[in-house]
Amino acid sequence: MPVHGGDIYKNQINIDFSVNLSPYGMPPKVRASLNRSMLKLSCYPDLEYREVREAIGKMEDVDAANIVVGNGASEIIYALLRALKRLGGLNSVGLINPCFSEYERAAKMAGFSIEEEYLKEAEDFRWNEDVLNTLLDKSDIVFLGNPNNPTGMKLPADLILKVVPLLEEKKKVMILDESFLPLTSGYEAGGLVKSKSLIYIRSFTKSMAMPGIRMGYLMSFDEKMVKAVLDELPEWNVSIPSMYAGIEASSSMNYLKKNVDDPVNGIDSLRDFLKEGLEKRGVKVFSSDTSFLLIKSEKKLYERLLSKKILIRKCESFKGLNESFYRIAVKSKDESMKLFDAIDGFIGDCSDDAQYINDSELISPKLMHVLPEDIERTSFGIISNELEEKGIVLDDRTKNVVKRCIHTSADFEYADSLRFSNGAIDIAKKLIRNGAHIVTDTNMALAGINKGELAKYGCKIDCYMAEPEIIKIAKECGKTRASVSMEHAAGLGDNTIFVIGNAPTALVSLCDLMDDEGYKPGLIIGVPVGFVNVENAKDMVMEREVPYIVNKGRKGGSNIAACIVNAILYEMREENG
Repeated sequence: MPVHGGDIYKNQINIDFSVNLSPYGMPPKVRASLNRSMLKLSCYPDLEYREVREAIGKMEDVDAANIVVGNGASEIIYALLRALKRLGGLNSVGLINPCFSEYERAAKMAGFSIEEEYLKEAEDFRWNEDVLNTLLDKSDIVFLGNPNNPTGMKLPADLILKVVPLLEEKKKVMILDESFLPLTSGYEAGGLVKSKSLIYIRSFTKSMAMPGIRMGYLMSFDEKMVKAVLDELPEWNVSIPSMYAGIEASSSMNYLKKNVDDPVNGIDSLRDFLKEGLEKRGVKVFSSDTSFLLIKSEKKLYERLLSKKILIRKCESFKGLNESFYRIAVKSKDESMKLFDAIDGFIGDCSDDAQYINDSELISPKLMHVLPEDIERTSFGIISNELEEKGIVLDDRTKNVVKRCIHTSADFEYADSLRFSNGAIDIAKKLIRNGAHIVTDTNMALAGINKGELAKYGCKIDCYMAEPEIIKIAKECGKTRASVSMEHAAGLGDNTIFVIGNAPTALVSLCDLMDDEGYKPGLIIGVPVGFVNVENAKDMVMEREVPYIVNKGRKGGSNIAACIVNAILYEMREENG
């Protein structure tokens, strides 16, 4: 059996990085067409598939007579090589490895001999014109992926124009598998070099994220070739749902292009995010132009990620690669972060991996995280793994705050005890973006909050507890300094975030101000620690109509109060790129 990605049936998988589909999902028009196709399931498909061929032809600026549709690109590859063999005059197929294994399998099954050349790891597996010319000299048919699978590299723009005269002169054929080309930035449909020596294979399977539907097509400008391929296909090889999906996919290229070329979440941005995250974790990443990355790591990534219910593609079945190579699909940044968390969870437990400082000083794997960012990143990976092992699923809207509280305290009870009013995180972000004034009840909390991040938004931060005037008023009125501080801060307006980590009387005072004077705090972060009045004060806040983040029970503290603010600031930093 051939080896491919996507085997989610024998493994329990949460995220599949092993198949290289569009990270933007199936276009809405294509999904809607599948519902409409259900009404026609009692009918046979059109034997000639006229409507879908015309739709593809319009998209590619090619006459429908030059198009053959199939059950995915795979069926087309096998039928094409059988057709080429039957037409005669061509005896060998040239391959540049590493490449898609089905090219060789289909060629051998059709009776062709195989000629091979290899791209070099030292050259980042980039296309090499000399290698291609060598292969053209010794083979009749050259099969190229554009972009190549598994390396992800596109052919140089002028290469095809250069080789067409040679192909035509020597009556050779070049097959271009361009299944992944629509998932490269700047792609435009059409623009084909219309030579009888060139055969194009493209597919909606990958670009429209519909592998369960299966729709591929071939374009040839040789009438005999088109007829020969059609003769190799069974009747009704494309189903009604596939036909409908192909029609709508042909008119959905603008939807795909808009997403692929988006400056923030386009394919280049998502791929760079994945590449940088993997490289920070010691993984070698090769250059790519499309929706997947070829990587290399001596760590047993496949088995370890599989234990975390994440599937990647092992690449030892590709000629020229070994068990150290893997292929990982480009997905959303959120899914990539989950991949990073999973890697961080085991990166410190790799007894078979030597770790070095400055490439010279060998240290114990158990002491490998010597940089602060390494320690923090690995710690968060461990937290994610332990939460999963405990069966704890965090709300996506609040998980960053919860994880940072666990990270600060090493206490997993925060996963259960933290309480958030509806939309509290979004409210906090809005207040900060509008230049909120943050008031703490301790200088420790004030010191722990990231001033640099706050400054980006023009926010102010103060603690009035040690102000001489506050001390004087508290003594004269018989109140705590925390209470007087809150009364003073209420004069700052409703764009104020109160960060309380020590004094329950600060929370009580805020509740009194809300009840007696109608004051409306922007947000209360209420996590005082202690045994006297702490739990009651927190409950009082949660009983009022005010945005809040509160930790139920006795636990909390100034460090927890500061880390909640920092978690929100760091989330905003990531959102801002």
